[in-house]
Amino acid sequence: HNDCDLVAICSNTYDGYECQCPPGFLDTSPDPLRLPGRKCTQLINECGTNKHDCSPYATCVDTLESYLCQCNAGFKDVSSRYDLKPGRRCAQSMNQCANRLANSCDENADCVTLPDGYTCICATGYFDVSSNAKLPPGRVCTLQTQCPAQSTDLVFLIDGSGSIGYDIFHKEVLRFVKDFVELFDVSPQQTHVAVVQYSDLIRHEIGFNQYSSIEQLKQAIDGIVYLRGRTETGAAIRYITDEAFSERRGARPLDSKVPRIVIVITDGRSQDDVTTSVQNAKMKQIQLFAVGVTNDALDAELELISGSKKRKFHVNAFKELNDRLRGAVQKEICPANSSAPIIFQENCVLQTHAGCDRSLNQICAMENGKPRCTCPTEFEQHPITRVCGGALCNPQLLSSCPSPEICQLAPHGNHRCTCPLYFVRDQKSGACTSSHVPSMPGIVPDIDECGQKKPCKENEQCITSSSGKQICQCLPGYVTNSNGKCQVSGTCEPYLPNACDNRRHEECLPDNRGGFICQCAVNQIRHPITQICLVDECAARTHDCDKNANCIDTDEGYICTCKEGYIDESPDPSRRPGRVCRLQTDECAQGTHNCSVNADCINLPKGFLCRCKNNYVDFSPNPQYFGGTYCKPLVNECANKSLNTCSKNAICIDTTESYKCQCKDGFIDHDELRNPGR
Repeated sequence: HNDCDLVAICSNTYDGYECQCPPGFLDTSPDPLRLPGRKCTQLINECGTNKHDCSPYATCVDTLESYLCQCNAGFKDVSSRYDLKPGRRCAQSMNQCANRLANSCDENADCVTLPDGYTCICATGYFDVSSNAKLPPGRVCTLQTQCPAQSTDLVFLIDGSGSIGYDIFHKEVLRFVKDFVELFDVSPQQTHVAVVQYSDLIRHEIGFNQYSSIEQLKQAIDGIVYLRGRTETGAAIRYITDEAFSERRGARPLDSKVPRIVIVITDGRSQDDVTTSVQNAKMKQIQLFAVGVTNDALDAELELISGSKKRKFHVNAFKELNDRLRGAVQKEICPANSSAPIIFQENCVLQTHAGCDRSLNQICAMENGKPRCTCPTEFEQHPITRVCGGALCNPQLLSSCPSPEICQLAPHGNHRCTCPLYFVRDQKSGACTSSHVPSMPGIVPDIDECGQKKPCKENEQCITSSSGKQICQCLPGYVTNSNGKCQVSGTCEPYLPNACDNRRHEECLPDNRGGFICQCAVNQIRHPITQICLVDECAARTHDCDKNANCIDTDEGYICTCKEGYIDESPDPSRRPGRVCRLQTDECAQGTHNCSVNADCINLPKGFLCRCKNNYVDFSPNPQYFGGTYCKPLVNECANKSLNTCSKNAICIDTTESYKCQCKDGFIDHDELRNPGR
């Protein structure tokens, strides 16, 4: 009989018993010093179970009885302003809006500083679709009016190699994956999630059709066991391409047009070829994002995997990373469609312009006897942004509009850049180009540009505008060139100074039919989304990669990676890899290693690794860093009574290096400290 708590551990002593609360319980006994273990209260880790109310910019510190919130470095505690406990509201000490990397606003959004942080507002002409990505306002701004929550096949490819480390794998990598999947609508109809872990082995942890709810998915992520081993990212991406996105693994068919997204979480230090695997993945319409963990993540390899700096991230601030990465993924599955025409609504209200999109600078006017949303006079629709007029401007600042545009007051009270008199907005580039010039200086032509007595130029037609003016307009299928003439859409005249869209870096070059069209120059490729002509330094051979390196073209330049079988010994391998590549030496094959005869020699890109064989124990002088140099046979002393000195009333327990003895239940050890179990 004892008075220990029901959950306490009761241990017999010479003169009675002792009570001790088990791990995970706090001793709240009335006299815990003299009579411990009489009352045990279960400890709840509010920080680990996310049952706290700390600010996203604060660290939760678990205590015995509760928890504390401490604002992170670079943030100040402003909780007292809101009558809250410390650490519940944290504001960044620096101006987050002043530093682009300190906020998660979309590149097409304005950052607005608030007392406790900041908010984001999409710029005029862009639409805020952040809510579809379960993000705060202004994180995803597109030119489309709608960007619905879209079906997505999403794979997390997580690096479980030895270079990551156990703590980072569990505390950062898995935590990030769990936090990130909460931003998606995980369901049979919307987002399907799969998780693959890799090192020099590949383990398909979670399949697409395995879990249909976010709760089940997060529990499965918690149960992932760290692999360890070498980093072979190339083989893992190859597996994703060939196997993970197969229909038998639950992926939706390629012709279903469901976006295929892969988020690679690694330290960017692969020991195999990544280049070919990445290229094959892109050919299968797989979009890769790279997230670097650990402070020394290799930037060049992360950019090689993602193909762009905009799809390369670092796990150093989880809150901002989640928002930035989620916004980038959302744009990938619902890209801005600048060529989609804006549908002008009918049946709007003339006096108030209700029913028209003010963000596009539309007004309500009568057309063909019906009220209809249209562009105001002198505010032509921009072919790229679809806004009536150019960019927002400051009338007191002459340089706020690009030449020759001028800043004018728009009907809704703001100011926008417009084309001046005798200029029209080019319907391909959006630039203001010269139109009709008066025959004599100082004489302004009639209000109507055309009519019965004033025919239009070649390839033009005379129409009545919304304001009742007779104006000349290019025939359907024709656009205005920089000289004010109408020409077939897509063609150009090489003698004109702005024959093509300069912002897309196009040139007016001969086609195969004897004419000229706007196209990318030799050794340039057109970006599939922005349509900008980019220089391919690899094709032009204007790069400085080593002759034993592969040159990979990217949006912002190029990347060099040493070929398989070569080691990167560049002066600055983290920022400029692949400039010096040396043939890799195989010490294991050449026999120039110092491994024990009872160890396996494993070749590495830079050296070798010794690992004791099965049934052998590593007795090397420095086994943590230089193991496998001295391996002794593993002997089970407990299996043979002659090899151990345990008492007949003791249990022999075999250990890696020797054995230990422990008295059986009901027996007392008389020499427990010096010679236990004998």
